[in-house]
Amino acid sequence: MLLRHTPVRALCVAALLAALTLTTACSDGRSAADYVTQASASIAAGKAEQAYIELLNAVERDAELAQARFLLGKLQLETGAALDAKPALILAQQLGWPAEQVQPLLAQAFLTTGELDDLFNMQTQGLAAPAVARILAVQAIAKLRQAQQDEAQQLVQQALNHAQDDRSARSDVHIVAAHLALEAQQYGAALAALDSALEDAPQNSRAWELLGAAQAALGLTDKARDAYGKAADYATLSISPRFNRALLDLQLGDIEAARQDVALLEAIAPRAPATRYAAGLLHLEQKDYDEALRALDDARPLSDQYPLIEFGLATAHLYTGDVALARELAMDSFERNPYNVENRKLLAALEIINTEFDHAMALLQPILDRNPTELEALYLMAAAQARSDHGESALGTYLWIGQINNSIATTADGGFALPSAALGEAPLTFEDTGDKPENDILEIARLIHAQNFDGAISIAQNLRWQDTQTLNGHHVLTRAYLMAGQTPKARETLASALTSDPQDPVSNIIMAELALQEGKIARAEQSYRLALEKDAHHLPTLLRLAALEQRNGNDTAFQTNLRQAMHAHPQAMAPRVELARHAIGTGNAREVDALLQPLNALQKQSPPIVYLQLLAQLAQQEPKMAEQTLAAITRSKPGSEAFAYGLVHAAAAQRALPAIKPVLINAVRSNPTHLPTLLALATVAKIENDEAALRFFTTALETLHPQPESPLLLPLRAAARASDGQFDQAIALAEQAMAAHPSSSLAVDLSRYQLAADQRQQARATLERWVKAHPQDNAARLVLAQMLEQHGEQLAAAFQYGALLQQQPEHVIALNNLAWLTREQDPATALALIERAHKVAPNRAEVLDTLGVIQGINGQHKEALQSLNRALQAQPGNPDIRFHRIQVLAEMGSRQAAIREARALLLEFPSFAARAETEQLVARLQP
Repeated sequence: MLLRHTPVRALCVAALLAALTLTTACSDGRSAADYVTQASASIAAGKAEQAYIELLNAVERDAELAQARFLLGKLQLETGAALDAKPALILAQQLGWPAEQVQPLLAQAFLTTGELDDLFNMQTQGLAAPAVARILAVQAIAKLRQAQQDEAQQLVQQALNHAQDDRSARSDVHIVAAHLALEAQQYGAALAALDSALEDAPQNSRAWELLGAAQAALGLTDKARDAYGKAADYATLSISPRFNRALLDLQLGDIEAARQDVALLEAIAPRAPATRYAAGLLHLEQKDYDEALRALDDARPLSDQYPLIEFGLATAHLYTGDVALARELAMDSFERNPYNVENRKLLAALEIINTEFDHAMALLQPILDRNPTELEALYLMAAAQARSDHGESALGTYLWIGQINNSIATTADGGFALPSAALGEAPLTFEDTGDKPENDILEIARLIHAQNFDGAISIAQNLRWQDTQTLNGHHVLTRAYLMAGQTPKARETLASALTSDPQDPVSNIIMAELALQEGKIARAEQSYRLALEKDAHHLPTLLRLAALEQRNGNDTAFQTNLRQAMHAHPQAMAPRVELARHAIGTGNAREVDALLQPLNALQKQSPPIVYLQLLAQLAQQEPKMAEQTLAAITRSKPGSEAFAYGLVHAAAAQRALPAIKPVLINAVRSNPTHLPTLLALATVAKIENDEAALRFFTTALETLHPQPESPLLLPLRAAARASDGQFDQAIALAEQAMAAHPSSSLAVDLSRYQLAADQRQQARATLERWVKAHPQDNAARLVLAQMLEQHGEQLAAAFQYGALLQQQPEHVIALNNLAWLTREQDPATALALIERAHKVAPNRAEVLDTLGVIQGINGQHKEALQSLNRALQAQPGNPDIRFHRIQVLAEMGSRQAAIREARALLLEFPSFAARAETEQLVARLQP
């Protein structure tokens, strides 16, 4: 199964319409309060429809009963009917129900219905702090949906400040913080936030549900199912955790478990679109296409959230015989998400059936550019090539399938393989009408793969005699002869094709290949020129001619042919890749972005494109590093562990990990046991300090890797042990790695593990030995200096900063830190140092902060205040910078302003580094 597991958000559940027909006339003598009591019991028992009926009866009996209105709105919100929940909640508050309870739910309703202006305009004056915290948290989610990550983070921080004294509210805010971290793929931060949420509220169902989503994303499927189960236990009316668990079951291919989850959903909310969606996917898995159609059609309100709905509908219509409607739905699904691989494959299959072969190939090519081993796309591409008279290309595609898969599948009915994303594990076929030219070509490829050349040639000969309208058969037979080593026969067949059409591009390409094998360069070039006379834009010919010109040292002609190919085929990746490589090699890396920008989003995920972008970034910012990286990759076979390891570290050096991480995640999903990808992802996790991901990927590597003592794996194992607090083991592994392959990063890591194990002298000695042996290693020297500074050894730290500045006079951190260390003893020198740092980095908050403090010490109070104001613009609310500003105000004689700002700072931040000094300053300033 290739279903993409996505946590459910706000489920759009219908308002239990059947319940409306079941309400009584309230003639049984019960009061509105009685109905509310019974509804509360039904809610606790998970009986949503019964509770809904009882609340409607309560409202009918007493329209102004605030509690009934509130519970009705809350129930509607929990079961997904947010549009109905809003008026009920508003009326409940108007009738006197506490705003502290109503307003957070109303905020959630605004978020669910997309009324974000109303959400952001909510007034919180007069509300208790927990209610304010919850509203701010909902607003943070809205900001995240608007892709405003920084604003979302600020709202979360504000919410946490308001929720400090309320465990339940604090738990809800931690959930939002975890949500933000998950969106950024920061799994360690997400898990830490969820731990905090569950520590405050162990039965918070939303925390358990989000924990399930995080664990599923990390591949911890058993734990994810357990977490979803706990969420379901603590939220008896919520279908969300059960729905997510059903999706996970389907993703894992556990049909029985999925069936049980769907049954639970149908018991709680049988008509909810989410329930119908899960049921529809289950029916697709079971190949019950009629039921799948009915269920998925009911789920269409969720299409924006779950594009697989239209994909599933298209598939079901295809298998029930309505090809036209299947194509229409597949087009809709593709337009919604044009970069979804499954959408593209299904639409390509339907285009082949509808004889739209060029469009089918255009849909498939970006998939294969991203991943040349995608089997379903390859089979579809071969069928499209064969049916559009590109038999030689189809043969090549089938032979490539055999090479990467060690077999070439054939089908009993000759149909082509369709995508299996929602159709089970084995590729399915679809019997369409008309001839299937791919059958013979596929069989020829299968026989060649099995070394049965006589059988392959026999079928190819028949194909040539049958196909009298094109040269397709000639091309396939020529290739079969060549694969069999019968070159004279191949030449004879090729000559026959060229007699029919001397300028035929495919025939001339093959002729050029033969000429190159014999060293006849001019003859090969002549063949390419003949092909271009017939089709000046023939992409394969232009690419081959460009390669020949490069081989001949004709750089201008090489570029001319590639640019002609690029302009004629703007979405083709190959000419852009070659031009980008050339640009980097000739020192014109600035051209790479413009060359690669027009490519499809899928193509941009391919490792060659990502890597070229990385090399261009490195070349523009640090040419020497780019040369070293390129040389390392030249020595390393792509796909190897060293390639992946080097790629990640080179990316980290230029902050390019966000570009590479999605590629690696997609790769490991396709092949969960691929060691280079796992190594790269573990390395990313180590660089990003994502402890949960580091432990997960390192454990997988230790289980799968045939050499757990590999120099590449040892540092990751050490980091994973350190993240678990096993510092003795971390030190032992790091020392083992240092003995095998010493490096600057290992020396730094070893010193940090030693510090964590309270081995301070050993940590210092480790770095001092390394820096003494490698005096040019400023990265390690900086860590040593910072370590000494943190432990109060200011003279030793200043010496190291000074030594670093002798080699890198404009090193901002060294300038800033040395200025700070010398500010009291030598204010004039400190000012000169920090002014140098400010010249290099004029907008960095820490530099502006240090500059302001040292300007104040030197009596430049006006300038100091300006610098600190700019620092606060860069880092609004930073308590340390605010304290430094208060100090300057006091020194300037603005006593009242200093006291006022100091009191505000103490109130806003119950604990921060300079709190005691702030309190002392206030006491000193007060009359």
